[in-house]
Amino acid sequence: MSHHDKDAGHAEAGGAATMSGSSHTHGSRPRAEIARFDVGFAAVAALGELAVVGLALRPAVPFIVPLALHLMLLTVLAYALYRRRQVEADLSAPLLTLISLSAAGPVGAIVSLSMLNWLRHPAQSAPLLDAWYARIAMSSTVDKETQLADRVASGRVLNTRAPPPDALVDVIQNGSLQERQAALGLVARFFHVNYLAALTQALGSDIPVIRVQAAAVASRIRPRLADEVTRRLLRAAELLQPHLVSEPRSTATFSDRLAIMRELDAAIASRLLDKPVEDAARQTAGKIAASIDYMALPLQQRDSIDGIARMHALEAHLLSVRDFQAFRLLARRRDLARRGYLRIRRWPKQRRENPAPSLEGHEGRPL
Repeated sequence: MSHHDKDAGHAEAGGAATMSGSSHTHGSRPRAEIARFDVGFAAVAALGELAVVGLALRPAVPFIVPLALHLMLLTVLAYALYRRRQVEADLSAPLLTLISLSAAGPVGAIVSLSMLNWLRHPAQSAPLLDAWYARIAMSSTVDKETQLADRVASGRVLNTRAPPPDALVDVIQNGSLQERQAALGLVARFFHVNYLAALTQALGSDIPVIRVQAAAVASRIRPRLADEVTRRLLRAAELLQPHLVSEPRSTATFSDRLAIMRELDAAIASRLLDKPVEDAARQTAGKIAASIDYMALPLQQRDSIDGIARMHALEAHLLSVRDFQAFRLLARRRDLARRGYLRIRRWPKQRRENPAPSLEGHEGRPL
């Protein structure tokens, strides 16, 4: 098996869907997400401090008056931040504005306002820095023509009798240094959300070289991860429509919701998301878990590997949010499904009161 074939095998072992190898330039995204509240907050702070300074320059006005107005302005802005925290928005920019305002007065407010304008523009990385990151992450790609020429010259093909490749997490944990570096290069070239577990393992590796390469990979894939999570949030909003949620036995819809929740939880656990995106992902994952009717799950007696992985992800989510009642109910339903009781039928007159259900076997008759 050639080096390229081995890399492709590792990609398949990581689990998941389609892989995108397209490069994502750092300059296509702004340096930070700036809300209108942040700009208005800095503008009010600057205008208020300029008014305080203008009042302090008047000889007839005692010094205690502008000082009191300055403290009053700080109090009002701090209260606005306190109210803003209920929206679960990122308060980093207005908090820095408040700190600079309290330390430098109008100068700090004006500097904060100009800083917000700078953060709204896309970040333009130097080509040399991008090349250095790509070299550390081993994310340089080889075009298909070169790969084909390499295979023709070497005369090698895929060995169908070879054992299946190890999963990426196993390679990161137990592989050699070269195998770990090749796995991280694969993550950087063909990133998918399911590779985050392997990247998290590499970031905590006891080998300094692996940690440095994993940090470079994390810096490279972070914009792509934000885009992937945004797409899954939009898809989750479609799947959470009332007419789809009201059909609990729809296997396709149920599988899609669980797959999205699993990927959102993995993105949250990686700690590579900005706070607004992380909060939205956590809220959406909670909505997906709350929309599931555990008594009407479309389970199978012998589920596929993907189905088992989705069930494990759902159990892990329920444990992380400490929803032990739903966890016990899910465990009971899975146990019944393994014994052949695939459907639970509620009595029509008691559906609104969560009654004790009746069980149905393979032939659909009550037991």
